[in-house]
Amino acid sequence: APPLKESPQVGMYVPSLTQAGYTVFAVTHRATPAFRFPAPLEDAQRAVRFIRHNAAKYGIDPARIGGSGGSSGAHLVSMLATMDGTGDPGDADAVNRESAKLQCAVARAAPIDLVRMNPSLGAGALALLLGANVTEGTPKASAEYKAAWAASPINYVSTDDPPMLLVHGDADRTVPFNQSELMEAALRKAGVPVQLIRIEGGDHGPTFPGAKNPPDYKAAMVRWFDERLRRGSSSSNK
Repeated sequence: APPLKESPQVGMYVPSLTQAGYTVFAVTHRATPAFRFPAPLEDAQRAVRFIRHNAAKYGIDPARIGGSGGSSGAHLVSMLATMDGTGDPGDADAVNRESAKLQCAVARAAPIDLVRMNPSLGAGALALLLGANVTEGTPKASAEYKAAWAASPINYVSTDDPPMLLVHGDADRTVPFNQSELMEAALRKAGVPVQLIRIEGGDHGPTFPGAKNPPDYKAAMVRWFDERLRRGSSSSNK
């Protein structure tokens, strides 16, 4: 498969960030159908650790790393934002000693609770990721249910999570809009700064097909990083 940095979405989203002065890394990871969870997550965590370890080389602040993604990428970004991400201090590889935790996140149409996804919608993609179809009726003691639980960002929400901006079309036929509503509620309950931008009539995809008078969500993404990641930085680098 071509590297994710060659995706058309890079051209759609990255310029807004680079023009605002941000350094952007496009992460390529193992993906379905050749690989299953947790391979994509492991690669994304490794990427954050690598970036943080080499922060001086790239001229960035290792304490201010944000993440943005859509759909499966939003799932990974949400995992990086909510999971502890602590590195292994005893690892022989210095990169693996670094934290994989993000300090800010923007997630577009993110699968948040994989157990509660509508089987008639994104189940095909989830089955490839998990190796089986999983629903709320799947026995909780089964390996399939445990995998879906472990791959659900909502189960890692805690008070130390970074601010999250959620963007989702309310006519999404792949990842139901209520997935973002569930995440918004969980983050608010934990006291984590969160905002949910509802794209009226928007279906799944980076342009929210069918959206009615959609807001400038790319500008909202930049503002979110400016207000929540950039603010108070001791360096001009992001």
